[in-house]
Amino acid sequence: MDKIIDFTSKRNEKEILRLIQKWIDVWNVKDKPFTGEGLEEIFAFDRRILFEVILDFRMRNLHSLQEYINTFVPIMNNLSYWEIKLCEDIEISVNYNLGASSFFWFDCIGKSKDGEKFKVIQNVTHTWVRPESEWKLVGEQLGFGKFPKSLL
Repeated sequence: MDKIIDFTSKRNEKEILRLIQKWIDVWNVKDKPFTGEGLEEIFAFDRRILFEVILDFRMRNLHSLQEYINTFVPIMNNLSYWEIKLCEDIEISVNYNLGASSFFWFDCIGKSKDGEKFKVIQNVTHTWVRPESEWKLVGEQLGFGKFPKSLL
């Protein structure tokens, strides 16, 4: 029996992977300031968005891209360096116009403006929808392990 390949599903996974890479590029600022610029191309604006951010074991729910940026810009402005290294495969699942992705970083390297160096373990889960022809991010769960309290 011949194996049937769902090219539509593979094409959708490839598009979500492209958007995840764009998301990573926005976050991977190294020694530049984090502005969140570029996220507006990824996130949906015509739908309710839920971001669940766990910082230092405390949950914060954010409901818009602006809340998201307002939460992270001050934290990231306390850093002189932030580099993300993807250490595990990205898992993507697509079913019609709904998608989910998850991945881990085990080696986020940061340095505070005070010179404190640290590494952070982070897990990311995204929820995607395709209301028309483009995939958009409508949900995100970010979990950080131990994060230096001086940055929060």
